[in-house]
Amino acid sequence: MALRSILHVMVGVGVAAAYALVIAVALYFRFRQKRHPISWTSESPAPPERCPLNVPGDFYTCGTCLACGLPEGEAPELLAPLTDTNSITYFIKQPQTPEEVEHACRAIQVCCVADLRYGGSDLAILKRLRKDANDCDFMLREGA
Repeated sequence: MALRSILHVMVGVGVAAAYALVIAVALYFRFRQKRHPISWTSESPAPPERCPLNVPGDFYTCGTCLACGLPEGEAPELLAPLTDTNSITYFIKQPQTPEEVEHACRAIQVCCVADLRYGGSDLAILKRLRKDANDCDFMLREGA
């Protein structure tokens, strides 16, 4: 039915007008699509450099923590313990369970120097961290 209508328009008003109609319809459907809720633009600051001691994964530290022990207290199963020979906070394990994800998020939030970060794109975790640019490499768009 739609194709027949377009052909009818092409015959009735000319090819140039029909092309304009096709472009208008394509633009309508292009901008009608819902945009992805995660934002990363050229204006976004580059994420900080990761401490090389971290295990690979979405949760990481930058190596600038003050070694106060608060993050380690929130996620002792995920972060290296502070000792006489280790004063660097870093992830020795990535969270695997919802409980461990919650521990990692709490560790990020208690860090007073924004050294612990989340570099992933899981919407639930981004919402949990309240879209804070100091805590996450990616930001949620407004309304997400």
